[in-house]
Amino acid sequence: MFITRRRRSFISGGSAPVANPVEAPTITGSPTLLYSWDFADNSKISKTGVLIDSIAGSDGTLMALGNTGTNRPALTVTSENFQAASFSSATQQFLFSNGLTQAPGWSFCVIVKMTNVSGTQRILEKSAGASAVSFDRDMLLLVPTVFRSQKCNAASSSFANSTTANANLHCITGVSKQAAAGTVISLDGITPATGGATADSVVNQDYFLIGASRASNAFTAYANMSMCRVLVYSTELSNAQLEEIAVWANTNYGTPNLA
Repeated sequence: MFITRRRRSFISGGSAPVANPVEAPTITGSPTLLYSWDFADNSKISKTGVLIDSIAGSDGTLMALGNTGTNRPALTVTSENFQAASFSSATQQFLFSNGLTQAPGWSFCVIVKMTNVSGTQRILEKSAGASAVSFDRDMLLLVPTVFRSQKCNAASSSFANSTTANANLHCITGVSKQAAAGTVISLDGITPATGGATADSVVNQDYFLIGASRASNAFTAYANMSMCRVLVYSTELSNAQLEEIAVWANTNYGTPNLA
């Protein structure tokens, strides 16, 4: 069993609060929540007009993400009436932090609605910013027709694909495993898919990004999406723990739980 300490009631077909923060779920085994950002928590957001200058960590986490100028995403409200950050590839909008030291082996959850499902779009990435685009990074991306969790070192990569992607509001969870192991992805609670084995990168992953990639010391692969919530855990969650998150997302955001 897990407990949601404060939750937003979602009624299908009804109105949900726009700016009502939702605390992260308490998961069996109490895995460490490393990063957490809630785009409905105005107390954590610094903005100029509707453009997000930075967002501080929620749920007691400390890392902030930010950007400047036209590269800042804008606050928006989804058709489901949730406050979110709107990212556009046309104006290369993304949020990031750099100068980090990040260990291999982690898990993620995003509550996200893609604007479109065409092209390759980087949703979430933990990367070595100086490395080439397919090396030394863990990422969640959209490739035509599917969401993909991918792990790359300097010589090889492995990935797991979700079922068919669409532009609905989704809960996407995944794991990038340590050592000679691969990746896991689940879309809306569906039994997780698992990728093949790939050794950890030996290069420190010094960037964390939402909505773009950092490769060869440049930003690229921008996303078109509305992001409601991001959770990053410092450990590899089990399939049962990923399902607990899917139940939490269904309760608070109305995303399907197709377990």
